[in-house]
Amino acid sequence: MELLVEPAASNGKRTASTRVRGALLGLLLLAACSKPADDAAKAAAEGSAAAAPVPVEVAKVARGAMEQVVTATATLASDASVTLSTMASGTLLSFEVEEGASVAKGALLARVDAQDAAMAAEEAGRLQAQLERELVRVRPLVEKGFVARQILTELEARLSSAASARARAGLRAGDGEIRAPFDGLLLRREAQAGALVTPGMPICQFADPKALSARFLLPERWLQSLKVGSKVRLRADARTGWELETTVSRIDATVDASTGTAGIQVAIPADQTEGLRPGMFVRAEFVVDAHADSLRIPARAVLYRGQETSVFILRAKGKESVAERQAIKLGFEYRGFVEVTSGLSEGTEVVVVGQSGLDAGAKVVAHAEAAPATAGSGAAVPAEASGAGR
Repeated sequence: MELLVEPAASNGKRTASTRVRGALLGLLLLAACSKPADDAAKAAAEGSAAAAPVPVEVAKVARGAMEQVVTATATLASDASVTLSTMASGTLLSFEVEEGASVAKGALLARVDAQDAAMAAEEAGRLQAQLERELVRVRPLVEKGFVARQILTELEARLSSAASARARAGLRAGDGEIRAPFDGLLLRREAQAGALVTPGMPICQFADPKALSARFLLPERWLQSLKVGSKVRLRADARTGWELETTVSRIDATVDASTGTAGIQVAIPADQTEGLRPGMFVRAEFVVDAHADSLRIPARAVLYRGQETSVFILRAKGKESVAERQAIKLGFEYRGFVEVTSGLSEGTEVVVVGQSGLDAGAKVVAHAEAAPATAGSGAAVPAEASGAGR
């Protein structure tokens, strides 16, 4: 760098001297400007080297069972559910129990005014008695030949018809009392007190709450992975924390051509029905594949970049720990865990909290995972199946 200073008076010697001094001044200024930049770079490097370690939470790669599951939803239904009606015609007088009430076999549920049936039974009884007396009178006469045997045959036929009519009327009169056919639950009233009812008309819905099952609809492609006895886990929204491990009890013999689904029946053991009712919503996890001994890590440790998956692992560097990015391949994923098929070994520590802003090679200070992922196994296939009770 050269600084030119023109003198007020023209003098060759003085001009040359001035140029020399200007050059020296420029070199001094350049040195002065460069030194702060070098100092700043050096300070930044020293600051980076002395940066405090990043706090992270870690978990160890461990072995455990992993299962692939297909999820579906349905509603519970009772396998012992009946619609109660009456053979009598008359007015529905009253219901003796409320909807949702549990009653024993034989308990009175409702009353119907069956007066007409009772009167018909009484009339048929009088006719039967009259015909019996007539037979007693006519039979000796027939035996003596005073009355044709045809008369006796006709009386016997009329007596049989009267007895049948009396029995039918008696049954209709007895139908005025609607009783529980077994121990169970009055689900729903189908008629209101005061309504005129006729033979066969629905009066109420009755069911056994301990004979529960659910019918789930699954895509046909999963049928090859399921059979009667396959493992199923059930949960009910109405019972927080409740989970039941049971098995498939029946699989439909045909596939619905319009939906491409098949019905999968799951029965609830009678000793596990406490707190459950017909119509309740339940979720199922059907186990379609399983790996008995897999490497797995908490799912929140995994970083996704397009189709690539990776985690940060810890490496010892002297007395310090540094984070290194490690590419991995995944298998099943379920309930907070993922299966690792390659890239990690058992016991390796992976970062589960704090990895999102971490740089490869950064110093870290590790803490054990504060809130371990929920224990579980499997890969939950997206819920694309549904169903209903029987």
